Amino acid sequence: MNKVISDVNGFDSYVINSGTMVNRGYNFNATFVPVRTASFNWILSGSLSHVTNEMLTAPGSQAYTLDSFLSGEAVVKGYAIGTFWSYRFLGLNPLNGGPLFDDGEERISELETMSPYETYTTILEPSGPREPTVTGSINNTFTYKAWRLNVGLYYSMGAKTRLFRVFDNYVNGYSSEKNMNRVLLSAWQKPGDEAYTQIPAVMGKASNGYYDYWRHWSSLYSGARFHEVPWDMYDYSNARVASGNYLKVQSLSLTYELPKRVLDAWKMQRVALTLEATNLYTFCDSRLKGQTPTQGGFSEVQLTDTPTYTLGLNINF
Repeated sequence: MNKVISDVNGFDSYVINSGTMVNRGYNFNATFVPVRTASFNWILSGSLSHVTNEMLTAPGSQAYTLDSFLSGEAVVKGYAIGTFWSYRFLGLNPLNGGPLFDDGEERISELETMSPYETYTTILEPSGPREPTVTGSINNTFTYKAWRLNVGLYYSMGAKTRLFRVFDNYVNGYSSEKNMNRVLLSAWQKPGDEAYTQIPAVMGKASNGYYDYWRHWSSLYSGARFHEVPWDMYDYSNARVASGNYLKVQSLSLTYELPKRVLDAWKMQRVALTLEATNLYTFCDSRLKGQTPTQGGFSEVQLTDTPTYTLGLNINF
């Protein structure tokens, strides 16, 4: 794990081997032939892997920052490696559409005595692991005379992901020259909208309640800090967490093999024409809206892979 140290050493962290973790898992593979006739065959194969882990010891009290918890880099006793944490979103203020959180404001004196580790595990909530606990594939091969169809599916379950940010760089204002998240079209605009949307109001300095939200109360106390802008807190809240489960049509190919009588006439051993497509479609949480559900590591979220199509000709003399 990474241990935070004073930057007077020339580095702000270094890697140490510390703590006790339990890993459990199993893997299963199988192949079946559900149908076999003189002219038609169906071969079905699949795999399933299940892996879980749990941290049994707690790190040092100063080991992780707020960003470490929000990104899933913090190692927390009793939770899986890669578990990321989120602010507890309560809803919108019915008077002005500002975001409301269960952020411990009524417990300031208690929070000031806590370490950052204790503060963040108390105020934030675990959203789930970035990495899936169950992965596998399902492959189908259908053969009919000279035709062969291959369908490859890949599935992943157990992971959670954070949605694209809505209020990135909010304090510097928005303009028509910047790309904005279309979710803002559903932002709160008038009293009563909180019954239909969870997107906070877009406020300016003249907006009702702006100065109640432009700085979070934690910027004025001596304990572990949170985000200074409540709209940033919203982007990292449980309201912006979605399921990372998905089923992807990984590959699809159709092959035609030239008959033997034609090959003999042309003095060839094999001629095959193949049309192949990859990344055709991903069935996933509807809230992702094009965002990839995969979370390999903790880099910036990316858009879903685009489909590719290939036409191939294989000739053997």
